Amino acid sequence: MPCYDERSSSEYVRNNEVPPLKRELDRVEAMLCGLIKAMYKENPFLPVLTHYDDQEAGITQTELLHWWISHQRKDRNSAQEKK
Repeated sequence: MPCYDERSSSEYVRNNEVPPLKRELDRVEAMLCGLIKAMYKENPFLPVLTHYDDQEAGITQTELLHWWISHQRKDRNSAQEKK
């Protein structure tokens, strides 16, 4: 289940009037999801956080973890709706 799918098509954008900033945010979220999933497949999530610099990112590890859990839930719900 891709995080960023038909939302990039010009037809979807026209029909839904998706603002450019929202499209870019969706793309960045999909990239972050893909990167975390790739790292997570290699090791448990904790080693990813070991190298995460929350001072540089400006977002705490706890906030990142809460986003990740919420994002996975959203992906599962989206996949269930498409079945």
